[in-house]
Amino acid sequence: GGNMFFATQYMLSLHDGGFLYFDEDAWRWRWDVEGINSSEISCGSIVELMIGKIRRLSPVLQQTLKIAAFIGSAVIDEVALQAVLSQTCSDFDAIMFSESQEEECVTLNVASALKAVFASGLLINSMNSSADTSLSSLEKEEGTPKYRFAHDRIQQAAEILVPRSERAAFHLEIGRILVRSLTSAELEERSFLVADQMNCGAGLVSDRDERAEIADLNLAAGERAMASSAFPSAASYLNAGIDLLDKEHWRGPYYDICLALRNSAAECEVAAGNFDAAQVHINAIMCHSSSFRDELRAHELLVSSLGSRGKLQEAIGTGLDVLRRLGVKFPPLSSRFLSSHVAADLVKTKRILRSCGGGKNSALMRLPLMSDPDKLAAMRVLDHLGFFAYLGNRELAPLIYSRIVQMSVRHGICNASSTAFAAYGMILGCVLGQYAEMQRLGELALALTAKCEARECLPRVHATVYMLINPWTSNVRNSLGPLREGYRIGMEVGDVDNALLNAQGVINLAFHGGIVLPQLLMDARSFSEQMAFYKQETHLTNTLLLYQTVMNFMGYSRDPLILTGKIIDEKEIMKDANDNKNDVVRSIIYVMKLILSYHFNNYEVAAKMAVKSRVANMSLGHYGGQVVQRFYDGLSALSVRGVSLKQRRRSLSIALRSLKQMKKFARRCEDNCCHKVLFLKAELAAFRGRKSDAAEYYVRAIGRAGESGFIHEQALACERAGLYMLSHGEQVLASEHIKQARELYFQWGARAKVDQLDRRFSALHQTKPP
Repeated sequence: GGNMFFATQYMLSLHDGGFLYFDEDAWRWRWDVEGINSSEISCGSIVELMIGKIRRLSPVLQQTLKIAAFIGSAVIDEVALQAVLSQTCSDFDAIMFSESQEEECVTLNVASALKAVFASGLLINSMNSSADTSLSSLEKEEGTPKYRFAHDRIQQAAEILVPRSERAAFHLEIGRILVRSLTSAELEERSFLVADQMNCGAGLVSDRDERAEIADLNLAAGERAMASSAFPSAASYLNAGIDLLDKEHWRGPYYDICLALRNSAAECEVAAGNFDAAQVHINAIMCHSSSFRDELRAHELLVSSLGSRGKLQEAIGTGLDVLRRLGVKFPPLSSRFLSSHVAADLVKTKRILRSCGGGKNSALMRLPLMSDPDKLAAMRVLDHLGFFAYLGNRELAPLIYSRIVQMSVRHGICNASSTAFAAYGMILGCVLGQYAEMQRLGELALALTAKCEARECLPRVHATVYMLINPWTSNVRNSLGPLREGYRIGMEVGDVDNALLNAQGVINLAFHGGIVLPQLLMDARSFSEQMAFYKQETHLTNTLLLYQTVMNFMGYSRDPLILTGKIIDEKEIMKDANDNKNDVVRSIIYVMKLILSYHFNNYEVAAKMAVKSRVANMSLGHYGGQVVQRFYDGLSALSVRGVSLKQRRRSLSIALRSLKQMKKFARRCEDNCCHKVLFLKAELAAFRGRKSDAAEYYVRAIGRAGESGFIHEQALACERAGLYMLSHGEQVLASEHIKQARELYFQWGARAKVDQLDRRFSALHQTKPP
């Protein structure tokens, strides 16, 4: 492409110089070899050729191209070009030109200047999809032409016309003219362009006031880039603005600019996962701020940063200290009466809700907006703390969400209110069994978000509602679409933390919902790479545990019962979870190992994991932490054979409790739990020696799991039915069930399980599915 462009431009230059012409009499092209050799038309490089061609233009057209090149946008900005050119060419409005180079009395403006350059072949009309670059092609096109350089080498040549030693000053002058000439709206629209021009020449500026003005331009550009989630660009602008300021600027009239730059830079770095860089900005704010209120945004970012890195206890301690200074106090975390505080606060919250129109959604939707700045700051900190407490301090989380709900009713709603209503509802449902209230408050959270058109709140609200509430009342697969939407919008609005929380929810519910493993593997890989890139350690750890579980089922690990492989090391993660008192991570480890050990028929390990997960899952309201754990807990209790009568009675007691709880869950959502109830009944009947009942319940569980889309649990029910029939000498029925289990595991993508069945039951089936 470059050689063809060079050849074409060289021939055009020879033609323009009269050295290459068409002889109409002889009907052939002719060229003047001596003239070419003595001419100044370069054949050394395309840049030299273009420099020569530009220099043959009029001074104003040369200046037009130089300014356009320095402005540097993909499509030439005619508004900016007009502003600069009118002030850099004193005779601009009096220049005469025509295509034949004969003088005519025509006033030159940017449009006509660009048209003249277009005629020379140095610019093209980006709105013209054809290769026609003639002036007549402009007349054929509808609308105003949008010019751009015909080749990047032409732009490079135009830039070279300005000596290197003068380029910084040239950029600076362009920037200064734009600041003086453009309207506020035009300046806002071109914030990147203006900041870029000023930054290129900022080294020449010594006046402290002008340096502060350039810093303010960088602040505007940085915040605009952040709004588009362009964090590297935003950081570049914000840091450029910070570099223009010194300590003295903090003490003068530019204090607000200094504070805003540091706050935005810290927020940008936290969103991008550059926590060490964020800490530098946070430290600067703490050092130079004039009041605690001016430090609040930095404190919020510090809490968010600590929690995202998995430093849950430090995040909680820092957040509680900030809240105390804002007048929002909590009982000591070490208090043995903390649980009684939780109960009292839940009762108090319920009373406060009833005082607002009986606590009905219609009344809560009419609550005014919160306006008190200190209350708003407290709500933002509480919002961060709620999630981190859910992970690292189960008794504190209900206190936090109760407090947000109380403040919303008393002082007005804000962005944190929607999430808090949903989280408070989840607590009522999962802890107190008030599932109708849970569903109602989840609907309220979504309605408030929609009413306020709070797009920036949607990721956190979706994560709370569709991860923690909807799976109790709707097929877990129904939450996947809204969670993906929460992820997408979170990334669009720059809320990376909550975007990736939604992504974590997708992986979690997709696994428990029986989504095929190859698809889940791709999602887990993609999401975990993003989490690692943004250094979202909390979400990353939780996701990697499920990622490794998927790998184990698919046969990509040495031992399918151990969560160690190319993805993670189980021992390291468990140590870190114990150090940080991360109940959720411990819960996930135990539940995943429980599932793996039960599916791979190591029932002794399953029973041990069931005991550990039973303790770890206490008060955790997520679907995997209660429904799935209770289900496999009951199954594993009934699977251990050859134990004492006392142990059998204990196993039966555990299974009956699991069945009772599962029936309650099934009343809320048959899709997720009906087959689990039938499966537990089948295992109980088998445990008690009731063969016909067991056979009936196995068949019903298999059918119901298939209808609901839980292919992995359908496969497990088939396998358990086959094993039971085999233990009673029913070879034909056993073979049918085992073959069906193998086929279902194969469809799910669990290659390791398929291989295990092939090794163990090779005598039962001689043929295999493709």
